[in-house]
Amino acid sequence: MDVSSLPEGALALRVVAEDQAGNSEAAKVDVVVACTAPTVEWKVPPDGSQATGVKTQEVEA
Repeated sequence: MDVSSLPEGALALRVVAEDQAGNSEAAKVDVVVACTAPTVEWKVPPDGSQATGVKTQEVEA
C-alpha cells in the first residue's frame, strides 16, 4: 500500500476482515502517520544467519 499521499499525524482507519465463508467484521484502527523512515534491527535470528522450517522472527524498528 502506498501511503505517501497520506497527511502526517493521527488518522482513523476502518479495517474490514472477511473469511472464505463471506463472514466479515469491521473495526476502527487509530494510526499515526510519520514520514520519517524507521531503522530496522534484526533481533532473532541474528543478522546474516540462515534458518529452515518455521521460525519466530523478531525485529526492532
